[in-house]
Amino acid sequence: MIFQKSSHQQERLKRALRAAVAAHKPEVLQILLDAHGEKVFAKVLAEFSARIIADVLSMLPIHARSRLLDKLARHARKRLQVQQPGCMMDLLLQNK
Repeated sequence: MIFQKSSHQQERLKRALRAAVAAHKPEVLQILLDAHGEKVFAKVLAEFSARIIADVLSMLPIHARSRLLDKLARHARKRLQVQQPGCMMDLLLQNK
């Protein structure tokens, strides 16, 4: 039962993230991050393509970016490095 609830919440978060990126709504991304916490947000974010991960991170404040990059699954960070070369360093250095 707990797994189903958690899975359902993560699926809703995934849809909300996709919509916020498509509409370019950084304030919605921040609200979602605050509501779900960094761990869950990073777990769901890791399921997206490198391009979407980069888009999400670029719309968040720098302190949130660095914390999410630390919590992002290793395979997602690797995908981000390979498919978006230089992106991780750019995201950390960008001021928002």
